[in-house]
Amino acid sequence: MIRRAITLKNRIAAFVLVTMVLLGAGIYIVGSERLRLLSDGYVHQLLEHQERHWSATLNMLSLRLNDIADILIEDHAMQDAVSSLDSARVAGAVKEKLETLRRYVPVSTVEVIGSNGAVLYREGTGQETPLITGWPATNVLRFGVSLHGLHRFPSGEYRLLFILPIPARDSELLTESRWAQRAEDPDLSHRISGAVVFGIPLDEGISSLRYQLGRDAVLTAPGSKEILSDPLNQDLWPVLLEKIDTNSPGDRIVSYGTRSYEITSFPVHRVDGEVSAWLHSMRDVTVFALRRDLMNLATLVVSIVIGSLMVWLLYGYLRRAFEPLDAAVTVLDRLARGDTSLGLTTDRRDEVGRIAMAIEVFRARLLELRRVDKTLRRQQRRQQAFIRRQMETLAATLESEARQAVLADLASIVEPDGRHGETGDTLARELGLLAVAFRQMSERVRDQQVKLEELVRELRDALEHKTRLIALEQELEIARNIQLSILPAGMPPEGGFEVAANMIPAREVGGDFYDFFEIDERRVGFVVADVSGKGVPAAFFMLIARTLLRATALFGMSPGTCLARVNELLAAENEEMMFVTLFYGILDRSTWRLSYANGGHNPPLLRRRDGTTAELPSTGGIALAVIPGAAYQEAEVELAEGDCLLMYTDGITEAFAGDGSDFGVQRLHAALPVTGTAEEVLRSVLAHVEAFVAGAEQSDDMTAMVLRRGPATAPDAAGGKPPA
Repeated sequence: MIRRAITLKNRIAAFVLVTMVLLGAGIYIVGSERLRLLSDGYVHQLLEHQERHWSATLNMLSLRLNDIADILIEDHAMQDAVSSLDSARVAGAVKEKLETLRRYVPVSTVEVIGSNGAVLYREGTGQETPLITGWPATNVLRFGVSLHGLHRFPSGEYRLLFILPIPARDSELLTESRWAQRAEDPDLSHRISGAVVFGIPLDEGISSLRYQLGRDAVLTAPGSKEILSDPLNQDLWPVLLEKIDTNSPGDRIVSYGTRSYEITSFPVHRVDGEVSAWLHSMRDVTVFALRRDLMNLATLVVSIVIGSLMVWLLYGYLRRAFEPLDAAVTVLDRLARGDTSLGLTTDRRDEVGRIAMAIEVFRARLLELRRVDKTLRRQQRRQQAFIRRQMETLAATLESEARQAVLADLASIVEPDGRHGETGDTLARELGLLAVAFRQMSERVRDQQVKLEELVRELRDALEHKTRLIALEQELEIARNIQLSILPAGMPPEGGFEVAANMIPAREVGGDFYDFFEIDERRVGFVVADVSGKGVPAAFFMLIARTLLRATALFGMSPGTCLARVNELLAAENEEMMFVTLFYGILDRSTWRLSYANGGHNPPLLRRRDGTTAELPSTGGIALAVIPGAAYQEAEVELAEGDCLLMYTDGITEAFAGDGSDFGVQRLHAALPVTGTAEEVLRSVLAHVEAFVAGAEQSDDMTAMVLRRGPATAPDAAGGKPPA
């Protein structure tokens, strides 16, 4: 069964139809995206507009309250009572002025806070804790900033809070520009005696906002659809709020019955900036929604009608235009079968006419081809002989084995009876054999070329590998210098103690590190750590651990708390499962007591001034970055004058001699001199280790740090020379 092919005119019509559909879809998508962008801009401006109105409402209430509250906060008796933190006097002063204040502003809550943050008087709060704490209290009591916001009381009632600073007596805090004062004196706490908090019913603010927006507005609690204020339309609001997400900002159009409503939502914040409730406003947009739907429907109908009409007209035109081509196709089909009896004549000068002339030319060319065929056969024979001679010449340039193979192929290209045939089949067969021989010869030439290129490539790769190796060695040397440069060099001796430290990496870069830094005027931190592994990965992990530890320690945390915090940070994204053992101590120079915590590290050695040495008691901690949530215990030791503390990594005790024995803790005890400065003690320890290994290859990073409390000992008092 022969399947009927789709005609050209039908394909063109289908192509145009698909193009029109895609064009229409593109126009629709672009229009929809443009409409969405315009809608987003409108929603953004609408939210900003309503948030400005809400801020203006609170500012208006704040100004109104400020004008009236001066009778209380500028009263000298009130200022003196707050400054003295006398609750009884504050209560008397507040009650004396409160009735006057409530004649102008419906104040339902009053709380007076002293400069120390304690509540001196409260009324109508229903809670024991202060209404403001944290940074809002700091801004009011220290910088004299007035604040306002929404607050939820334990009873579930919401009120508007306004916090005003109470100036100290004879202070000019309220008569000058506060911001101008902050530019000259940022800390105004000496001018402020306390603060007063006023609570106003929520409906005061909602009523004013409704008047400004010309819309009904309500507040809902966060995380629920509970209405906190009294709505004007109590039946409609609950139904509309069920249809929207009341806990996200935006503008929505909601249908209810035959009406459509636009609801705009934005968050309302507490005094501390946290979201306390959501404010929703509503207006009736039924007419606008109906017009929009009618416009969309009309646009769709017009587009369908115009598209259908264009497709129908195009198909009719193509059908008439392609009818003459059918006759041309018939003639061309007969010519393809060798029948030249049927011709095609036309006087048209369009595409169809040019096709007819091309068909006549094709018929004439068929006749001409039969005449040219014999001439081509003779030319092919001459070309074959020429190709054979050229191949024999080229074969002479090949190596012996390849040359013999090519000549054998050429010798086989002959007729069985020794004569060269003259038929087309014979010529084609001999040309085919020549092509095979030529292909084989070209393959042999190509193989030789490939071998030469392979040798050149291997030489180039070896050179590039050597260049990269040299560059890598230079980069590792730079990394080593950078790593050693970030380690602290020492502290000035004026602090009553001495510090000496050194780190010797086993490779170009290492995973050990030490650090010491001032935490505050009297406390100094000391760290010695050993990262698992060696080389570049350990060096990167060392930099991360050192940075996190120093940044955390400078907050003044205790050693155990500091290690627990750093452990959480390192274990959070430790995909390579690396860890670090670490000893961290804090020396208090006022008491000369060293509090410390140990994260799975070698216990330091304490050499007393009488020459006795002992390990610091263990605190039982594990390595950092192993188990999230691990706790680290602390211990404490007092350093007397002349006491010396040696902190080290396992590269010291596990330094191996040529016979495989390690240096060990006992030799380390013996390596500590009885007297000497911190630098002399460090040199003595490292010299003992160097003498023990006697030139054996270093297997691990070696780090040691010596902390010695003064007074310093003369250099010639240091203990003996390293053992043989």
